[in-house]
Amino acid sequence: MSSARGVVVKKSAIRNSYKIILTSIICYLIGIIFYSFDPLMQSFPSIITDQLMRTFAISSVGIGFVTASYYYSYNLMQIPAGILCDLHGTRKILFFSSIACTIGLLLFSFSTLVDEIIISRILMGLGASCAAVILVDISKEYFSVTYLPILVGIAQFAGNIGSICGQLPLSIVSDIYGWRTSILMLAIIPISVIIFTFLFMKNSAYDSSHKEYILKAIQKLKEVLLNKVNWLIALYAMFLWAPFYSFSSLWGIMLLKSTLNLSVENASKLIAISWIGSGIGSILIGMWSSYINKRKICIFFSAFLGLIVFPTILFSNSLMGISVFLFIFGMASAGQALSF
Repeated sequence: MSSARGVVVKKSAIRNSYKIILTSIICYLIGIIFYSFDPLMQSFPSIITDQLMRTFAISSVGIGFVTASYYYSYNLMQIPAGILCDLHGTRKILFFSSIACTIGLLLFSFSTLVDEIIISRILMGLGASCAAVILVDISKEYFSVTYLPILVGIAQFAGNIGSICGQLPLSIVSDIYGWRTSILMLAIIPISVIIFTFLFMKNSAYDSSHKEYILKAIQKLKEVLLNKVNWLIALYAMFLWAPFYSFSSLWGIMLLKSTLNLSVENASKLIAISWIGSGIGSILIGMWSSYINKRKICIFFSAFLGLIVFPTILFSNSLMGISVFLFIFGMASAGQALSF
């Protein structure tokens, strides 16, 4: 009797173990989908630049302002995003962030004034500002911290796929159905995240009072700001990622279109190569850094590679050469994943 009960208990434990693993994977995938949706929202104006300029009668300066409005709320919310996730739990913040993104996309799709698309972009930035923090929180909550570099690397790859989806397929869809319909279709993604978050994720907020947490958070923030190494890591991430992101997300398509006399679709294909390189590089550098257990060599190599390759892209006129250099340039940006 006792042995039979032991077998039942063992089978139950195995089932629970499988359930925990499956739930962890699903929650991680939810975090990846939302994280990869962030660069998609950031980059889609570069695809419909000409259409937006015609619809709203604005110049390239106006387009730059519309694109930049996303980052006003996005950048301002980076530190509060972490505090909010601690206070209210990752599940709630992901839920409301997805709602903000959905509303922003719907407003953008139906906008008739420039002010409306700027407000919609601010809402998108507000919603997506928690994406990286949520992804890291989910990775640490559902998996061992040992796997964090690889998990972040995989997420970075997924994010780059999101950027590709925000360029090549979106350019095709917008040509066929128009930019309003293509943006409206994007709202399906955050709506799906809302549903799956509600169904699968558990909420884990700070146990003590908000006042006690805020006091501790202020003290920890002081410690973070006074640590010189943190500033070096932040500056490294900024200087490594900014050239790649500004080129691949906004101005790269227009540059390739004018210098190589390409269509928007073909220029998008070339830019997609850089995102693929960044995604593959993010996984490889995560595995490499975990294997040798050293971060400094990896981040130095990424920066050095980017320093060599980026000027080559700007002055190259060969289609094949630019394709290769764009892929390498993308791989060089992968050191940004290690900054997490």
